[in-house]
Amino acid sequence: MSGILQILNNSFQTFLNQGDARVKDWPMMQTPFPGVAMIAAYIYFVKVAGPQYMKKRKPYDLRLVMAVYNFLLVFLNLGLFLGLGWYSYFNGYSLKCQPVDYSNKHEAVRLALFGYLFYLTKFIEFADTIFFVLRKKDNQISALHVIHHSIVPFSLWFGIKFAPGGYNTLFPFLNSFVHVIMYGYYGVAALGEKYKKYLIWKKYMTYIQLAQFVFVLIYAVSLYVNKCDISKAFIAMNFIHALLFFGLFLNFFVQNYIRKNNAKPNPTLVSSEKARVCSKNHSIETSDLEDSENGFTKQTVSEIELFNYRVKIHKCIKEEDCKLNCRSPMRSSVEESKSQNGYPETTKQKAQ
Repeated sequence: MSGILQILNNSFQTFLNQGDARVKDWPMMQTPFPGVAMIAAYIYFVKVAGPQYMKKRKPYDLRLVMAVYNFLLVFLNLGLFLGLGWYSYFNGYSLKCQPVDYSNKHEAVRLALFGYLFYLTKFIEFADTIFFVLRKKDNQISALHVIHHSIVPFSLWFGIKFAPGGYNTLFPFLNSFVHVIMYGYYGVAALGEKYKKYLIWKKYMTYIQLAQFVFVLIYAVSLYVNKCDISKAFIAMNFIHALLFFGLFLNFFVQNYIRKNNAKPNPTLVSSEKARVCSKNHSIETSDLEDSENGFTKQTVSEIELFNYRVKIHKCIKEEDCKLNCRSPMRSSVEESKSQNGYPETTKQKAQ
């Protein structure tokens, strides 16, 4: 048994020794284990420890922290995009075939360094999910979200360790630009409800993500077709990586935009009088309505009752969710039935 372990250890060391000598002494680059340990801790926290910790606690108000965090990542990714571009595609890098420059030239080392910094930002981005946990937004911790944050830093380690630069520059170059847009959106969203009118471009972020992976897929195929003298293993890894995330983001797009837009609301309604009774039996604190991300603030009495009814009876939060998953009265239906059923007035003055 000890002989087998020794053989495996020697093979692993041989594998590591084939890495780029320029990066071997950089933090976390000697072996993949530090990064893997951080990924494992991240998954454990967001799926197990974090939800257990928050189970009997109120959500934290992290709007200011999130705004600072998101805008910080905007500037960080913008710097990475410009730095990666300056030492590559802004200065003559070929999209047809660009082997890795393993020399100690200033440009080659700088490009490797920017790729390494891009790798480190993937661990900073774990905070995206940690914020969801601390704000008790468990519905936003999707499989796509966790898989994306787990796989990207793992695969990037191999790119930085064995081939920093050259053809491997394309993904960090594109992704850093995409993240400038994405974190800009999240930063504006974190500023509060009054800025919501500027967030009409959410759907287009998914278009950009999909376009990014399509470009990487085409690029990987072109490298193989053009018989570029680079590692076929990395071409295959880049292709599989892009294909996986293209499939995940496409599924997300279909589920959240195409199917929801095509779904027809269920006209079957219960009476508003019954809604009022049910809402009284299942009331919640009005402070729970302070959720700018879902479009709710403290509302009038009738709107609070309607919200309680949707959540407690039909298990949906947003009004558009009611079109798909439940049969609660939409606001327009309630307005139409007020005069007939004695539903409370909606204006704040009349509610008071």
